Amino acid sequence: MAVAALAGMLALPVTAEAGRAITGPCRTVFCAGISQDGSRVVFPFEEELTAGAGERQIYERSAGKTRALLPYERSSEKTGALLPPRGKDWPRLDEVSVDATHVFVTTNRPLAPEDTDGLGTDLFDISGGRATLISTGPLDAQSNGGAIASFMGISPDGGRVFFDAFTPMTADDADGCPDLYQRAAGQTTLVAADPDPPPPPICSTTVFGGVSADGFHLFFSSAADLEPGDERGEDIYQQVGGVLTRLTTYPEPEGSCVDLVKFADASNDGSTVLFATNSPVTPEDTDSAFDVYKRRPDGTFVLVSRGTDGGSGQCGFGGDRALALAADGGVAIFETGARLSPADRDSSNDLYSADDSGAFELISTGPADASIDERSSVFPDWPALASDDARRVAFETHQSLVAADKDTAADVYVRAGGATELISAGLPGRKAPGNAELLALSGDGSAVVFATAEPLVARDLDRARDIYLRGSGQERSALISRETIAPNMQIAKHGALLRSGRIAVRLSCPKSETSGPCRGRLVLTAGRRGARVGAASFRIAPGRRVRVPIRPRARFRAAVPKSAFARARGIDALGNARVVARKIRIG
Repeated sequence: MAVAALAGMLALPVTAEAGRAITGPCRTVFCAGISQDGSRVVFPFEEELTAGAGERQIYERSAGKTRALLPYERSSEKTGALLPPRGKDWPRLDEVSVDATHVFVTTNRPLAPEDTDGLGTDLFDISGGRATLISTGPLDAQSNGGAIASFMGISPDGGRVFFDAFTPMTADDADGCPDLYQRAAGQTTLVAADPDPPPPPICSTTVFGGVSADGFHLFFSSAADLEPGDERGEDIYQQVGGVLTRLTTYPEPEGSCVDLVKFADASNDGSTVLFATNSPVTPEDTDSAFDVYKRRPDGTFVLVSRGTDGGSGQCGFGGDRALALAADGGVAIFETGARLSPADRDSSNDLYSADDSGAFELISTGPADASIDERSSVFPDWPALASDDARRVAFETHQSLVAADKDTAADVYVRAGGATELISAGLPGRKAPGNAELLALSGDGSAVVFATAEPLVARDLDRARDIYLRGSGQERSALISRETIAPNMQIAKHGALLRSGRIAVRLSCPKSETSGPCRGRLVLTAGRRGARVGAASFRIAPGRRVRVPIRPRARFRAAVPKSAFARARGIDALGNARVVARKIRIG
């Protein structure tokens, strides 16, 4: 089954766990993956956040701690492979498993010993402190330059990984076109073969859709005729084990319009599928632009975006966008330009939910909604993610939907239970507007991850973009892209006895300390566990060395010891602390 190279590179992975999917590949270097319960967040960041992590690292934030995931220090000499020039290596976060313990990245750096193809890009599974090469197969010769592979998606548990390969990986791939592969239990298999492939350079297009939450149902769309009776246009297929089933079994349109389909989501058991198509599947659909449909377990189809005008344009250009489906298949989330609620008083696109009764709810609104016509220059108009039950929807918008949002910068909101909450709220009294970008929503809807250059907490000391986590019920967001490298201060070998009777000890704050100044307290003791001689506080700018004068305690003023044990606890502006100690001579 062949895929078009461009389609394979640009396809966005979508899974049944709607709140878990990454809105990517990363639109910028800012993206994130989050566990279903919101306890673990994975994100790429170019600044070094932990000691020795290096730049362009992927981090995990869990239980208040930050950990670098990419094993750069173990991926150079041991592999014997060529390494990219300094600053030219780039990791891309693709997706995480439902518990975020399996992290999938694409990089041109060899992270595993079996990756010896030079500077070619490969896909890896980072789990348990080690990297496993995914983009390989029986015919992968690991030649210099490497095979071109593109990540497509995973099963929720991370046990099955899907990727497009631009060179054959298995012996049954004989069509000369890029193909969709599955990697599971260390084996690579071709997902499905086109029984009558066209000769290159004409290749049928196949786009990975997703895997149901139960892990058994694989969904993909293809323009290839993979079964008898499949003619013209694209279709959505379901594969369970070795059984392939065409789901879009409605009659395809005659005339100049070719049927196009976009898989969006599936219920947990895979029996209900949400998708969009430009084909009028039901009689009430009278246009050739995209409309949103559900395929029910009995094989019938229902128009979800009922009453819409289909948007502007013909033959698939314009219309409605399917976004997410509840785990039980009941509630669907979609985007449309039609007014399906009395609260919708503008003509621009909006987010809606629809249940099986046909009831609509306007999602992209709030108590301060001015109903302003707004169209984004970049599709989609409403970047959004939904929780597993589709009852909580996170989205970003320039519109001010609540009174607390007093600027026109993009903000992140959550709509749940008929109420709209501003998530990317700044510090009270501080006016520093900056666009916020939605990155991830946990499957249970309890946590939202977003990026913004606006400092939202006192410890965000710069105007660079940072990543924040906002938990359900929390009034403030937590900065998770916080540098966690404590200042490595230096204590001089000798201390000076001043005329005043004080003991001066030189301390230095490292020039590399980006979150200075170094502050803290210096303590002198008579031996490692001896009595305290004296102590003094200090505050030192990065790259500076100062003498810290210490007034000896009364018992040591008459006879200052010739040596002492100095212990300094240095803290930076972010609260990172480290204790350094050494024996010093005094005199």
